[in-house]
Amino acid sequence: SHEQGEVYDLAYKGAAVDAPVVYAVELDQKIPMQFSLNPYGDIKVQSRVAWKTDKRIGLEFEQMSAEAKQLLDQY
Repeated sequence: SHEQGEVYDLAYKGAAVDAPVVYAVELDQKIPMQFSLNPYGDIKVQSRVAWKTDKRIGLEFEQMSAEAKQLLDQY
């Protein structure tokens, strides 16, 4: 849905982010994500909803490219 939200924790294995407002997510749902790591660039990852609350969701990254890991290290 191209919805934007806050990122509360970001690591190689996953992230905690604002829960989407536009649509509901289910546990184990696959979600393609893009994170802007200004000024270093953007990373795209395929994720899975590992946990959720009313306000946040926990995403487990299924794979992260070497390039995305390098950008995350720089950030």
